[in-house]
Amino acid sequence: MATWRLLQLADSAFPTGGFAHSAGLEAAAQAGEVPDLAAFTRGALWQAGFGSLPLLQDAWEDPEALARLDAQADVFLRALGMELEDARALFLWSTARGVLSAGVRLGLAGTYEAQRTLAGLAPALDTVAARCAALGADDLAQPAPLLDLLHGTHDRLHSRLFQS
Repeated sequence: MATWRLLQLADSAFPTGGFAHSAGLEAAAQAGEVPDLAAFTRGALWQAGFGSLPLLQDAWEDPEALARLDAQADVFLRALGMELEDARALFLWSTARGVLSAGVRLGLAGTYEAQRTLAGLAPALDTVAARCAALGADDLAQPAPLLDLLHGTHDRLHSRLFQS
């Protein structure tokens, strides 16, 4: 049963907002900082692995800590009733898919190229998931600070496709 829920959450038709969030790609592209979409996506995966996955880990292990984690990071993580490993995989895959989908919408890659890139990122997904699996909220870090800074400039772009 949890597998079906995981697949539903990963489905592009599910209205999670992943396709409306560029994870800073739009601002980085307008700043000329995306020479390689796959490299940018790998950076976004590491950012998610160190900057958000620890919160997912702690929320999964202790759903009662959600209010504390929400206040600490200004995020909301819902208890999904799935295995922690599946939640990690879904989170990281959604991060990569969201960035690549934004890349398609911004004209940085075609749909086939984005799918090929996503498939090619499997080793990076596995590496980030394994390296960040034991991290908790006290281990939050910014391994891609330029990405985070560019993401913060998004609201000041002259024209933008995304609301993030």
